[in-house]
Amino acid sequence: MQDQQRTNWAFRIAILLGLVLGAGWGFLLGVMLVRLNTLFLFAGMLLTALPIAFFGGVLVAVAFHRLIPNWHKIARLIVILIFVALGMPFGLAYGVMEQQLDPAQFVNTTGALIWDLEWLFAILGLMAGTWTGWMRPFAERGQATVAPPVRFIASIPGRLVEALATFFETVGRGFLWLPMQLLRLVGGAYRNIRERWTRWWMPTRTRPRRQRQTTHKRKRPRLPKLPTRQRADHDDGPRIMRVVEDRCPYCLDIVKRNDPRGVQVCEVCHTPHHADCWAITGKCQVPHLNT
Repeated sequence: MQDQQRTNWAFRIAILLGLVLGAGWGFLLGVMLVRLNTLFLFAGMLLTALPIAFFGGVLVAVAFHRLIPNWHKIARLIVILIFVALGMPFGLAYGVMEQQLDPAQFVNTTGALIWDLEWLFAILGLMAGTWTGWMRPFAERGQATVAPPVRFIASIPGRLVEALATFFETVGRGFLWLPMQLLRLVGGAYRNIRERWTRWWMPTRTRPRRQRQTTHKRKRPRLPKLPTRQRADHDDGPRIMRVVEDRCPYCLDIVKRNDPRGVQVCEVCHTPHHADCWAITGKCQVPHLNT
């Protein structure tokens, strides 16, 4: 959050400095052109005004590039052209009033061609300062001797913008900290009073209902109920569970109650037999001790 605020302050300060730079150069260029046109003829203007307009535009465009390096070159050129165009009419008007000249007569005397060339060279200088590829051969030759001071001078606008952004951010945070804390306290107190007023004085039907939870609770699977245990099951001693399974003593197969093979029960020991097995032996297959 602090980095974002610092970036916003840096951008605003860079735009403000760019406006001052462009409008100031436009004002100075307008005053200079009026004065030079009153001093020199056409040839003199070609040797003085055109180089000044060109190289001055180069320096202004390079400085604006250092202020806003992340912008596209076309966007930077359009913005600096607008800033220069804002300041130039004031410079021309100031120069004409300073020299006490008639604008129409002054232009007719100097000729419109020289004014067109001066403005053209000023625009070309801004373009050359935006696209600096043509400076590369000259920069490579003088890099050993001129690079350190030039690099230091070129870094001054960026350092100035960063320092001003940090200063305004610190001062603004210091001035706004206490009012923001007071606003937070007042807002919290107002919310608490409103909630208590609603809870105490509003009827039950008109009270705002609590919002239902949107998250569904996880349902646990229902476990089957355990059978009720008898008193005997609570004893600490061993328990014996029996399952009655009648088998025929002859074939050792299970004898069902309604067995399709028939059922024959011994009259002495009451042991069930299959009817066909009883028919084979003709007697009970369990030994009787009392017979």
